[in-house]
Amino acid sequence: MSGYGLSEWGLSSYGGALSLYTQSAVAVTTHSVMVTLSTGAQAESVLATGDALNPRTWEVYKTGTTTYFTVVGVQKLNPRRYRLFLLQPLGSWRVSHTVNSSTLLSAGGFLISPPRSITFWGVETGERTLMEPAGPFDLATTDNLAGGLRTNEGGGYDRVYANDLIRKMVLRRFTTMPGAYFHIPETDFGADLKVKEPVRFSSAPAMKRRLEDEIRKEPGVVDCRVSLVTSTGAVSIKARVQTIYGTDEVAISAR
Repeated sequence: MSGYGLSEWGLSSYGGALSLYTQSAVAVTTHSVMVTLSTGAQAESVLATGDALNPRTWEVYKTGTTTYFTVVGVQKLNPRRYRLFLLQPLGSWRVSHTVNSSTLLSAGGFLISPPRSITFWGVETGERTLMEPAGPFDLATTDNLAGGLRTNEGGGYDRVYANDLIRKMVLRRFTTMPGAYFHIPETDFGADLKVKEPVRFSSAPAMKRRLEDEIRKEPGVVDCRVSLVTSTGAVSIKARVQTIYGTDEVAISAR
């Protein structure tokens, strides 16, 4: 009964261990394909003949043609699955490709048996919309929204972008004194709000307009509305900012 259950779903027949052969292949990206084998393959060295990690063990080509793709690397996902990285891009999803190996060895050192090759379809190249232009631009005057980094609990960094970035920049505009950044004109950045700063009720309309004008200067902001609420002797500032991302408005509160 040795060998029972060695197939993918544990439903292999009674008898000896399964022989090694190619079971399936699927294009993961335009430059990589994942190959699944019937059982574990030898994966010890990128230089050993017949080793699954050796790029020379594999062949990838367009089915029925002499157009070959150069395998530049192999990643072991598990003993039965390997991802082949290609130098040239695969064809589209309408083009049939073949992955083949005639020298691959099993974990026990036995040569691969038929089927040694299997066909798969390519993938369609996707298009990415960039937020910034491809060419150079002036960082001091650009209207393009970028991003930033912040530390996380693991000691690494997380990206700050989109609405989170706009929220951060609006709060920075609220609390920054004009002229604090030497490379930005005083009239372009900073509302100079201070915690527990006395505010006269008669100056509230002018403050509201000043804050709205300040927020609209931020790249990525479409429109905004600021409201000032008086409670227990303090002024609470609430700004609703509509961004270019088309999402819900961003709520920002300062006190």
